[in-house]
Amino acid sequence: MPFTVEPQFEKIAKYGIYDFQWWDLAQSDIKSPAPSLPDDLISKIDSIAGSRKLVVALGTQNLEKGFDYFCKVWNASGQSTLREKFLFVSGGRVVPETAEYAKDFEQSGGVLIDRSLSREELLALYKRCDLVWCCYSPVHNRSSGIFGRSVQFGAPAAVRSGSYVAALADQIGHPVIALDWDRPERAASQLVSYRAARREPEETQRCVEDMKYYSLECLGAALGITLRDQ
Repeated sequence: MPFTVEPQFEKIAKYGIYDFQWWDLAQSDIKSPAPSLPDDLISKIDSIAGSRKLVVALGTQNLEKGFDYFCKVWNASGQSTLREKFLFVSGGRVVPETAEYAKDFEQSGGVLIDRSLSREELLALYKRCDLVWCCYSPVHNRSSGIFGRSVQFGAPAAVRSGSYVAALADQIGHPVIALDWDRPERAASQLVSYRAARREPEETQRCVEDMKYYSLECLGAALGITLRDQ
């Protein structure tokens, strides 16, 4: 993380770069149409969602990544406006410690894909979703590859208020909704009021290129060589 997020980092490091997963994808990955998947995953989700917007939690689902809170927010809503506006989708292996949350989540109408997703499936979900869940536990106050990919696709993200990721999003101008932690009813209300919109592709590309250029400059200076984007 750059030192602008936390000046204390400068006491233990000479350079602070942006996470590789914030600027690593090729433009072909981002601009190409969503791939046709063998099991037609997106079509299945679309058939359940109808006109609702998609909130996706991606990757391994555990307590650190706020999977329990993701489920609590969904269940706190009951049959409220939240479920009328959004469909929550969990895509990734659920660890045993959160199995009960996953069971309740699925039984109450959430979409649970309890397995590791292929790269193609992940890319397709980033392209299709309306909001990426990155509201992680306070013990996970660090960079996030899931959030970094949402940045590269211009997809809005739900983050934890006061987190480093929330501060970074503000600095780079990425659209987020900052949710209060451990207040599911409040978070559900915040989501209902949120008007999510993807970042413009040109603006997103400039942001990503700026982070890449800065990071390569820092890495090159640290190594004593010139690094260029290939």
